[in-house]
Amino acid sequence: SYIGNSEFAVTDVIINIDEEDMQDFSFTLARAKCSNTPGLINITGDTTWENNNIILDNVTISNNAKLTITSTIGMGASVDMYVGQGSKLIVDGGKLTNACSSLWGGVDVYGDPDYSQSYTEYHGEVQVINGGCIQYAINGIETTQAPPRDGDGYAGGIIKIDSGTIRNNITGIKFNPFQNTKPGTGEPWPNVSYIKNCTFLTDTGLVKLQATPEQHISFLGVSGIPVTACDFYNTTQPQQDPAELGKGILSVDADFFMNGKCVEHDPQTFECTKWQQSRFANLDYGVYAINTHSNRAPTIKRTLFEQNYTGIYLSSTPQVSIYWNDFDIRKTNIQSAQNNQRYGGIYLNDACDGFMVEENYFYNDDENPLSGSDTSIGIVINNSGEVNNELYNNIFENLNYGTLAINCNRGTDVFSGLQIKCNVYDSCEFDVAVTTSLSDSANGIAAYQGSNANFPTAPAGNRFSNIGIHDDSDYSNDCENITYWHHTEQDSTSEHLVPDYHTPIPLVDPSENPNNIFFYKEESCPSNLPNNDTVDIDEEKNMMANYGNEADSVNNLLQNLKDGGDTEALNAEVQTSWPEEAYEVYTELMTNSPYLTDTVMVSSVEKESVLNPVMVTDILSANPQAAKSDSVQQSLDNRTNQLSNDQRAQIDQGLFSIGAMESLQSKLSHYKSQRSRSFYKIIRYYKNDTSSASSKDSLINMLEQENKLRADYTLALEYYDRLDTTNVMMCLNEISSSYNLTVAQQNQHQNYLDYFDILIDITASGRNILQADSTEKAELYTILDNSTGRLNALIRNTLILCDTLTYEEPYVFPGGLKASRVRYLPSNIKTQQNKLKIYPNPAGSYVVISYQLNKTDRNCRILFTDSKGSIAKIISLNNKKDHIVVSLNDLPNGLYLCILYANNQKIDALKLSKVAY
Repeated sequence: SYIGNSEFAVTDVIINIDEEDMQDFSFTLARAKCSNTPGLINITGDTTWENNNIILDNVTISNNAKLTITSTIGMGASVDMYVGQGSKLIVDGGKLTNACSSLWGGVDVYGDPDYSQSYTEYHGEVQVINGGCIQYAINGIETTQAPPRDGDGYAGGIIKIDSGTIRNNITGIKFNPFQNTKPGTGEPWPNVSYIKNCTFLTDTGLVKLQATPEQHISFLGVSGIPVTACDFYNTTQPQQDPAELGKGILSVDADFFMNGKCVEHDPQTFECTKWQQSRFANLDYGVYAINTHSNRAPTIKRTLFEQNYTGIYLSSTPQVSIYWNDFDIRKTNIQSAQNNQRYGGIYLNDACDGFMVEENYFYNDDENPLSGSDTSIGIVINNSGEVNNELYNNIFENLNYGTLAINCNRGTDVFSGLQIKCNVYDSCEFDVAVTTSLSDSANGIAAYQGSNANFPTAPAGNRFSNIGIHDDSDYSNDCENITYWHHTEQDSTSEHLVPDYHTPIPLVDPSENPNNIFFYKEESCPSNLPNNDTVDIDEEKNMMANYGNEADSVNNLLQNLKDGGDTEALNAEVQTSWPEEAYEVYTELMTNSPYLTDTVMVSSVEKESVLNPVMVTDILSANPQAAKSDSVQQSLDNRTNQLSNDQRAQIDQGLFSIGAMESLQSKLSHYKSQRSRSFYKIIRYYKNDTSSASSKDSLINMLEQENKLRADYTLALEYYDRLDTTNVMMCLNEISSSYNLTVAQQNQHQNYLDYFDILIDITASGRNILQADSTEKAELYTILDNSTGRLNALIRNTLILCDTLTYEEPYVFPGGLKASRVRYLPSNIKTQQNKLKIYPNPAGSYVVISYQLNKTDRNCRILFTDSKGSIAKIISLNNKKDHIVVSLNDLPNGLYLCILYANNQKIDALKLSKVAY
């Protein structure tokens, strides 16, 4: 029988049929009525549907009723089931499926966004338990807002799934924006929904309906939902595009907790000894998590990502936690003309700072993993910015690229940026590749990888493949120079602690930690992960304070040493000097070496009328950091009176040595990095703590005390998450007065103000950001074109979701900019005949003496003899140099003979006239 075009209340089974698989239904009446306008069946009392049925009308469960389905129910085309406030739908071993040759609408569960989920009378609830199944729907289950306020962008409703199956839906489960609150206080509180022991599947059944899956779960603006021991997979193959496989989880301005399930315990300690992983397989993206106006980020652990085009993609999701996961990487043809190519395990894109990506295993199981033109990548980190991030304690095996760091992953100074530490690279074609598609400065990763500090954990601690597939296969660097501090290798070690195969220019300088620190895994690379998923906040705060104090101490020492403690004064002295002051300026610069800044060194190079090439060579050679500075090298290139190739080569010897200033900078970088590690560990804890509402206030306090521009913008986003628009604007307005903003920062700040104006207007109208109107979208495009960094990513993500903006995450492979960054390198210089040169001659307060000695020469010196043959001055020489600047202030005016000696023999002699200016 069939009930259609009708409206009445029922408390019992409506239709009885005997078919078990609703896909095989062929009843003429059902097929004929599938295209008709559905009527309404209203369930107002507790009802159980325990026999197979076809329902061709919409179904509403209202008045606190409960409908339990234990049978197979076929739903008509575009028919929906509505679960009203206070009502429940329980699919207990039953099945909701389509009765027609097209998709049905799905289950809508109503809620009121103004009330906590603790007040169950305001929220409907859907349960799928004991093998229950929902399939072949447009949205299998969707939370939405109860009429008459339906459609304003915010929802409610509760979804609880345990041991269910969500199969062949366009979207399996869709959570629309809703912030649960703690009863009585209104403080943010985790959503009470959960999903566990569930299977999410797409197979050929959806293809037969000519439908394409989008995602199994969609989290939009919700917080705190656990997803435990679930499988997400697609058993079909994409016809044209990986996107046809769909996503496992789409997360927008949301956080969720992905985990496995403990299946075995130690009988004595009750600690878990065996876990059942969650699983994402054969999908376009396993997890695709982005933010448009939020700082929310998922926690993902104990999960297998198997043969997805990308396992996890994140954009502008700071403080994400990804650990104890396995990534079986799919290889993709890098030379294919097909668009939408993706290659890897994890992609962190734009402002994903403060992340914890640790103790994951990235691998490729192909029989010949490195052969052919197909490519596999463990992790891509693009534009993580100036923050002290760490990629720590992961394993990369049999991959074309273990770690690919793209574009800007460092700050404008040498103390900040991404460090890659304690990872194991085994049989990878490229272990670490640092690349860029930009020509701007500050691209690449942190200048110091590891540190020369006297701690077991200070050196970088990576273990490299060392198989030499390419000359730079251990460490390929197309960006700014890197000093790579490593442990002392033991004679019997097979750890491959040194990146033997690395690029020479831009430099990757493997430098052994000077403290003779040997590598021992437990001491050198200890686990950072919390025991039993707990964090000792007090201990972390103490560590943060201690490292901050150490950083301040080293920084104060460094500031007192740099340029004699006053960069502005020393720089002005160089810039305003006269030719007759050459020796005095030279002497002061040499006295303050090796602590000269780029600012002073560039001024010294540019002051050609005062400092001649020999003096410049001496000054820069005494400051090894000059060889590694783009600005200094560029100023040398731009000189009118060019230095000789030999002089440039002498300066560039600094590429292979660490000066005293660099040594202090390395220690400072270590302390700053350790402080950041504790800071972000605390931030992640407060963000993920679901047991205490006070954690949210603690998070606000931490950001308020940080006194950094980036933290203040993060704070504004946190306030907006709470819809606290007063504090949003107060925070933004204080930035202008609290910081001395550059022109670029002022422009970016105005962009933030414009962006938050749009957000606040949308909120005031009862909409969310994804419901921006055409005028607001046009304003967002304008800000997008003029903004950078996190703000640019937030707006881009917004327009991808609410408009037609298309975007593909970039992949930049090694070899891009090396050719344009060639510098002078120390080379085998042809030995010239020993000789002596003196200039200027006549001389005033100083003289430059050039000489040529052999490396084997000993007891090298220059004698100054006066007109009577008496020795007036003796200068000892270094046979590794070829010149020296000598003060003549201690000699009276007159004629002198300069004699070059080596091995107690006279080599050459020249006359010198000393005169007064």
